[in-house]
Amino acid sequence: MARRIRSKNGSFRPERPYASFRGTTRYVSLAAHERKEQGFVDDIWCLFFSLLELVEGLPWKNVVDQDQVYIAKKQFLKNFQSKKLGRNFTLFPQILQNTARTDMPDYERLTDLLRTCCGNCNELDEFEWEQKEESSVGTQSN
Repeated sequence: MARRIRSKNGSFRPERPYASFRGTTRYVSLAAHERKEQGFVDDIWCLFFSLLELVEGLPWKNVVDQDQVYIAKKQFLKNFQSKKLGRNFTLFPQILQNTARTDMPDYERLTDLLRTCCGNCNELDEFEWEQKEESSVGTQSN
């Protein structure tokens, strides 16, 4: 489903007046809903909506109609504040809204922002299921 965004010479392909809808309605960017040409930032929008669903849920989770989902996303983003990820996470969609289709997203800033939102999380910590698995290995009898 991907379309090359750059020509072989490295320049960006011209924007089409209408781009077909590609993606999962629940997670795609507003640009995808608007049938605009997508860029690098649109993938990060998908990440944003996916993370939000995992942590807080999405208000449009039971909405099937693409136009209604689009309206719900626009309304949601107007006054977005994260309940569980904190005030810093509010900056995430603001950064994305200020990133043009042909801009390279500021991955470092976005990653740092996510780290501040995760608070006590340590990338090197084991997951719960890894800890349970290890502790149960020693207690199993054959």
